Amino acid sequence: MLPYTETIKSLTEELLYEAMLQPTLNKDLWDGEKLNKKVRATLINIANDFLQGLRKTPTKPEHWGVQSKGIIIQPEDIIIAGSMANFNYTKSSDIDLHIVVNFSKVDKKLPVVQELFKDLVMMWNEKHKITIYKHPVELYVQSKYRIPDESPLVSNGLYSVMYNKWLNKPTRKVNDVDPSYIRKKAQPLIHSITSICKSHDKVSLKRIQNLRDKLHNMRTRALQKGGEFAPENLVYKFLRKEGYLQKLIETEQKIYDRIMSLK
Repeated sequence: MLPYTETIKSLTEELLYEAMLQPTLNKDLWDGEKLNKKVRATLINIANDFLQGLRKTPTKPEHWGVQSKGIIIQPEDIIIAGSMANFNYTKSSDIDLHIVVNFSKVDKKLPVVQELFKDLVMMWNEKHKITIYKHPVELYVQSKYRIPDESPLVSNGLYSVMYNKWLNKPTRKVNDVDPSYIRKKAQPLIHSITSICKSHDKVSLKRIQNLRDKLHNMRTRALQKGGEFAPENLVYKFLRKEGYLQKLIETEQKIYDRIMSLK
């Protein structure tokens, strides 16, 4: 995470670079407009391993999945989203790998299933540092059907790794980014996060929870209204990349553990 002043200073350059378009899809992953066979096989293995693994990777999508304790956790799809399925990738871009699951087949209490997968994904991403040609693989689990507290999967490029086809084929569309507006939106958020994380009391815990809800809602509205290059979504991505969102999560966990502990 950059110091506050350096973060603001680099914000304009970073976001403009994020919106730049490359002449082709990233050749580390793509053979023309098709996903490289070796890359595809690796991503399938990663997804299957996350879903508790299979002894042998099935050749047909309808056979994928794993049965454990009578519950079948079977992916509806495995998708690449974000800049690595688009023309705006950079050298440091992550590979956003989304496993689409029908939550209702796991349990009827969808919010419980959502929180379970969030925890599992967080532990998986913290434990594993998998890269494909130096690009980190970031795992997500997405509900097949939209649920209220989940951010929509919105991307100019969406590719089904499972079925080996484009769900949303990207175009080299020029993105209109106003750096001054984005900087104006980011400054108070960075200041709030920095300030809140200095305190470790019950009031700070509530403030963190409220701020996380605010950021989540900001991003959800931005994606629905303007897509992945909506200014508020670019701000959210920048905060995440620079570690501010992770700092909020870690501080929230520390405060909660401290409050609940007996000395």
